[in-house]
Amino acid sequence: MVMPRLCSSVVSRIASLTSVLGLLILFESNSAFAQESAFRDPTQPLGARGVAVKDTALELQAIYIRADRKEAVINGKLLQEGDIVNGARVIKIDAKAVIYSKAGQQLTARLRKSILEKE
Repeated sequence: MVMPRLCSSVVSRIASLTSVLGLLILFESNSAFAQESAFRDPTQPLGARGVAVKDTALELQAIYIRADRKEAVINGKLLQEGDIVNGARVIKIDAKAVIYSKAGQQLTARLRKSILEKE
């Protein structure tokens, strides 16, 4: 079947407009998706809501003081003065406590009594 020239021109024009419209819809949906996913955890399913993370306190587990350095085990990590753990900076390590700053506050983590009694 032979289509008249006018009809094939119209079909070609409709196909072009459909392609452009499809690209616009695809672009718009991708930009909305990009805005939504810009700050989302990529390991979470789409549409999952973020869960507030509980601010955990620092647990001082051990202190090591030597002539050349002071170290503390906090939340399972070996740290020195100036190190950062869970958003807190270790300011000073003493024999029984660690002074740290977090969110503009100066706080103290002390060794548990059960640890001190073993000395």
